[in-house]
Amino acid sequence: MTELSPHRKKFIDDNFYEAQADKELDRQKFNLLTNPEELHYLADQHNWDDGVTILQWIAESKNCSQATALQIFWLAQPQDFQTYKLTESLKDDDADQTFSLLKTIYKNYQEGFYQKADIHFDPAIHIEKEQQVPDFMKQPTNGEETYIYLDKNEVDSWFGEGLANKITRCDSAMELFNIASFTKSVDAAKLILNHPLCDKGIAVLLFWRLKTFANMWYETNSMAADIIGKIRKNEFAEMVAYHPKLDKEIKLKEPKPKWAIPAMMKQKV
Repeated sequence: MTELSPHRKKFIDDNFYEAQADKELDRQKFNLLTNPEELHYLADQHNWDDGVTILQWIAESKNCSQATALQIFWLAQPQDFQTYKLTESLKDDDADQTFSLLKTIYKNYQEGFYQKADIHFDPAIHIEKEQQVPDFMKQPTNGEETYIYLDKNEVDSWFGEGLANKITRCDSAMELFNIASFTKSVDAAKLILNHPLCDKGIAVLLFWRLKTFANMWYETNSMAADIIGKIRKNEFAEMVAYHPKLDKEIKLKEPKPKWAIPAMMKQKV
């Protein structure tokens, strides 16, 4: 891969990497990036929390390399969107933008749109991460039989600092389990997982809540993998019982994919 000059890197960093909102992005300045190495550097520096507008521009550019397109495609976690038809639009704006990005690369890559360049990418590590959920994640945990005593509407009204305080002040695993039972967001799950009273039952509950309700969030896969790893190493105590197969709120079975990732997009370039 051709090394970019410090001057070009600074231009990219100043105009794109430092831009924290889409409104700060300048399409005219993007059009000044005219080689695959510059676009690859830009993609490497991108913070996914800032949205995917700049990645969409890269995916639509004739200067984008095959390696850069594949890297963006796999980092966007295409498996999470295979439950939707390629003709669908998603209700969540952020998710729909990521899905549109995936569809752009999916179409362009198969049509030979992207350049061959001295830039390399191997999707193997991303493919390997998409493994079946271990059977032990579907088994009941040991501990005190759980019961829900908090009101759903009340818990749903907690957000931001107020929700964080409620979680931090939990003084029993049962109370923490109750809050986790209504959790659908990555941020709340993080706080609960880091609480000293979070046990195996709560961790398994959060795993399935995240898989069911927050599967398209960028951090969900890494959090789910972390939970599996800690349970495999017996890092959680067992204080409360949780039965995944009896939980009617979650989806244990992975739905059948509605579109396939072509073999050519699973090969290194």
